[in-house]
Amino acid sequence: MMADAFESLFSQHVAEPARAVGFERWGKRLWFERDGLRAALLRTELRNVWPFELTLVVGHSCLRDFKGRQPAPRSGSPSEYPVKIKPSQTERLTTGYRYVPHNLGRPPSDVLGDDTADAQLRQIGAALVEHLPSLSSCLTPQKVLAAIRRDGENAWCEQRWIDDYKTELSRGSASEGGSQG
Repeated sequence: MMADAFESLFSQHVAEPARAVGFERWGKRLWFERDGLRAALLRTELRNVWPFELTLVVGHSCLRDFKGRQPAPRSGSPSEYPVKIKPSQTERLTTGYRYVPHNLGRPPSDVLGDDTADAQLRQIGAALVEHLPSLSSCLTPQKVLAAIRRDGENAWCEQRWIDDYKTELSRGSASEGGSQG
């Protein structure tokens, strides 16, 4: 499948439906940001050569990037986000989320087959439309922090995310405590 044919299917089955729930086009990717939650649908490819792969990454605006910027600018690097999942499995983020470390190597992705790309893109678009609107209430900083602490590998990036989430949650506690006095 050529890149232009894929782009047409991607626009029709993923980008346009996802726009209705808050995604915006970001080059060949999609970007979603709401209530501190940040998600990107990343398209990995090698010089527009088939097959294409899609990965959904999720984090929060309280996380620094690897250059120390906070809020971090949008990043197309999966390693900048604590949550990485096949977009066809987006439902797993809203029903009993468990952190799975993908700190080295390739992130999980849907590899699109030449003869199945149409059906796969339809499934991915439907999953994003169904589950992303509720993701900010399901995948809270508290839940991600607890999951990384429980299931992490003690990697450098995980320690950084833990620190950032703890800082963010302590800000929330301090402002809540200050309003009660």
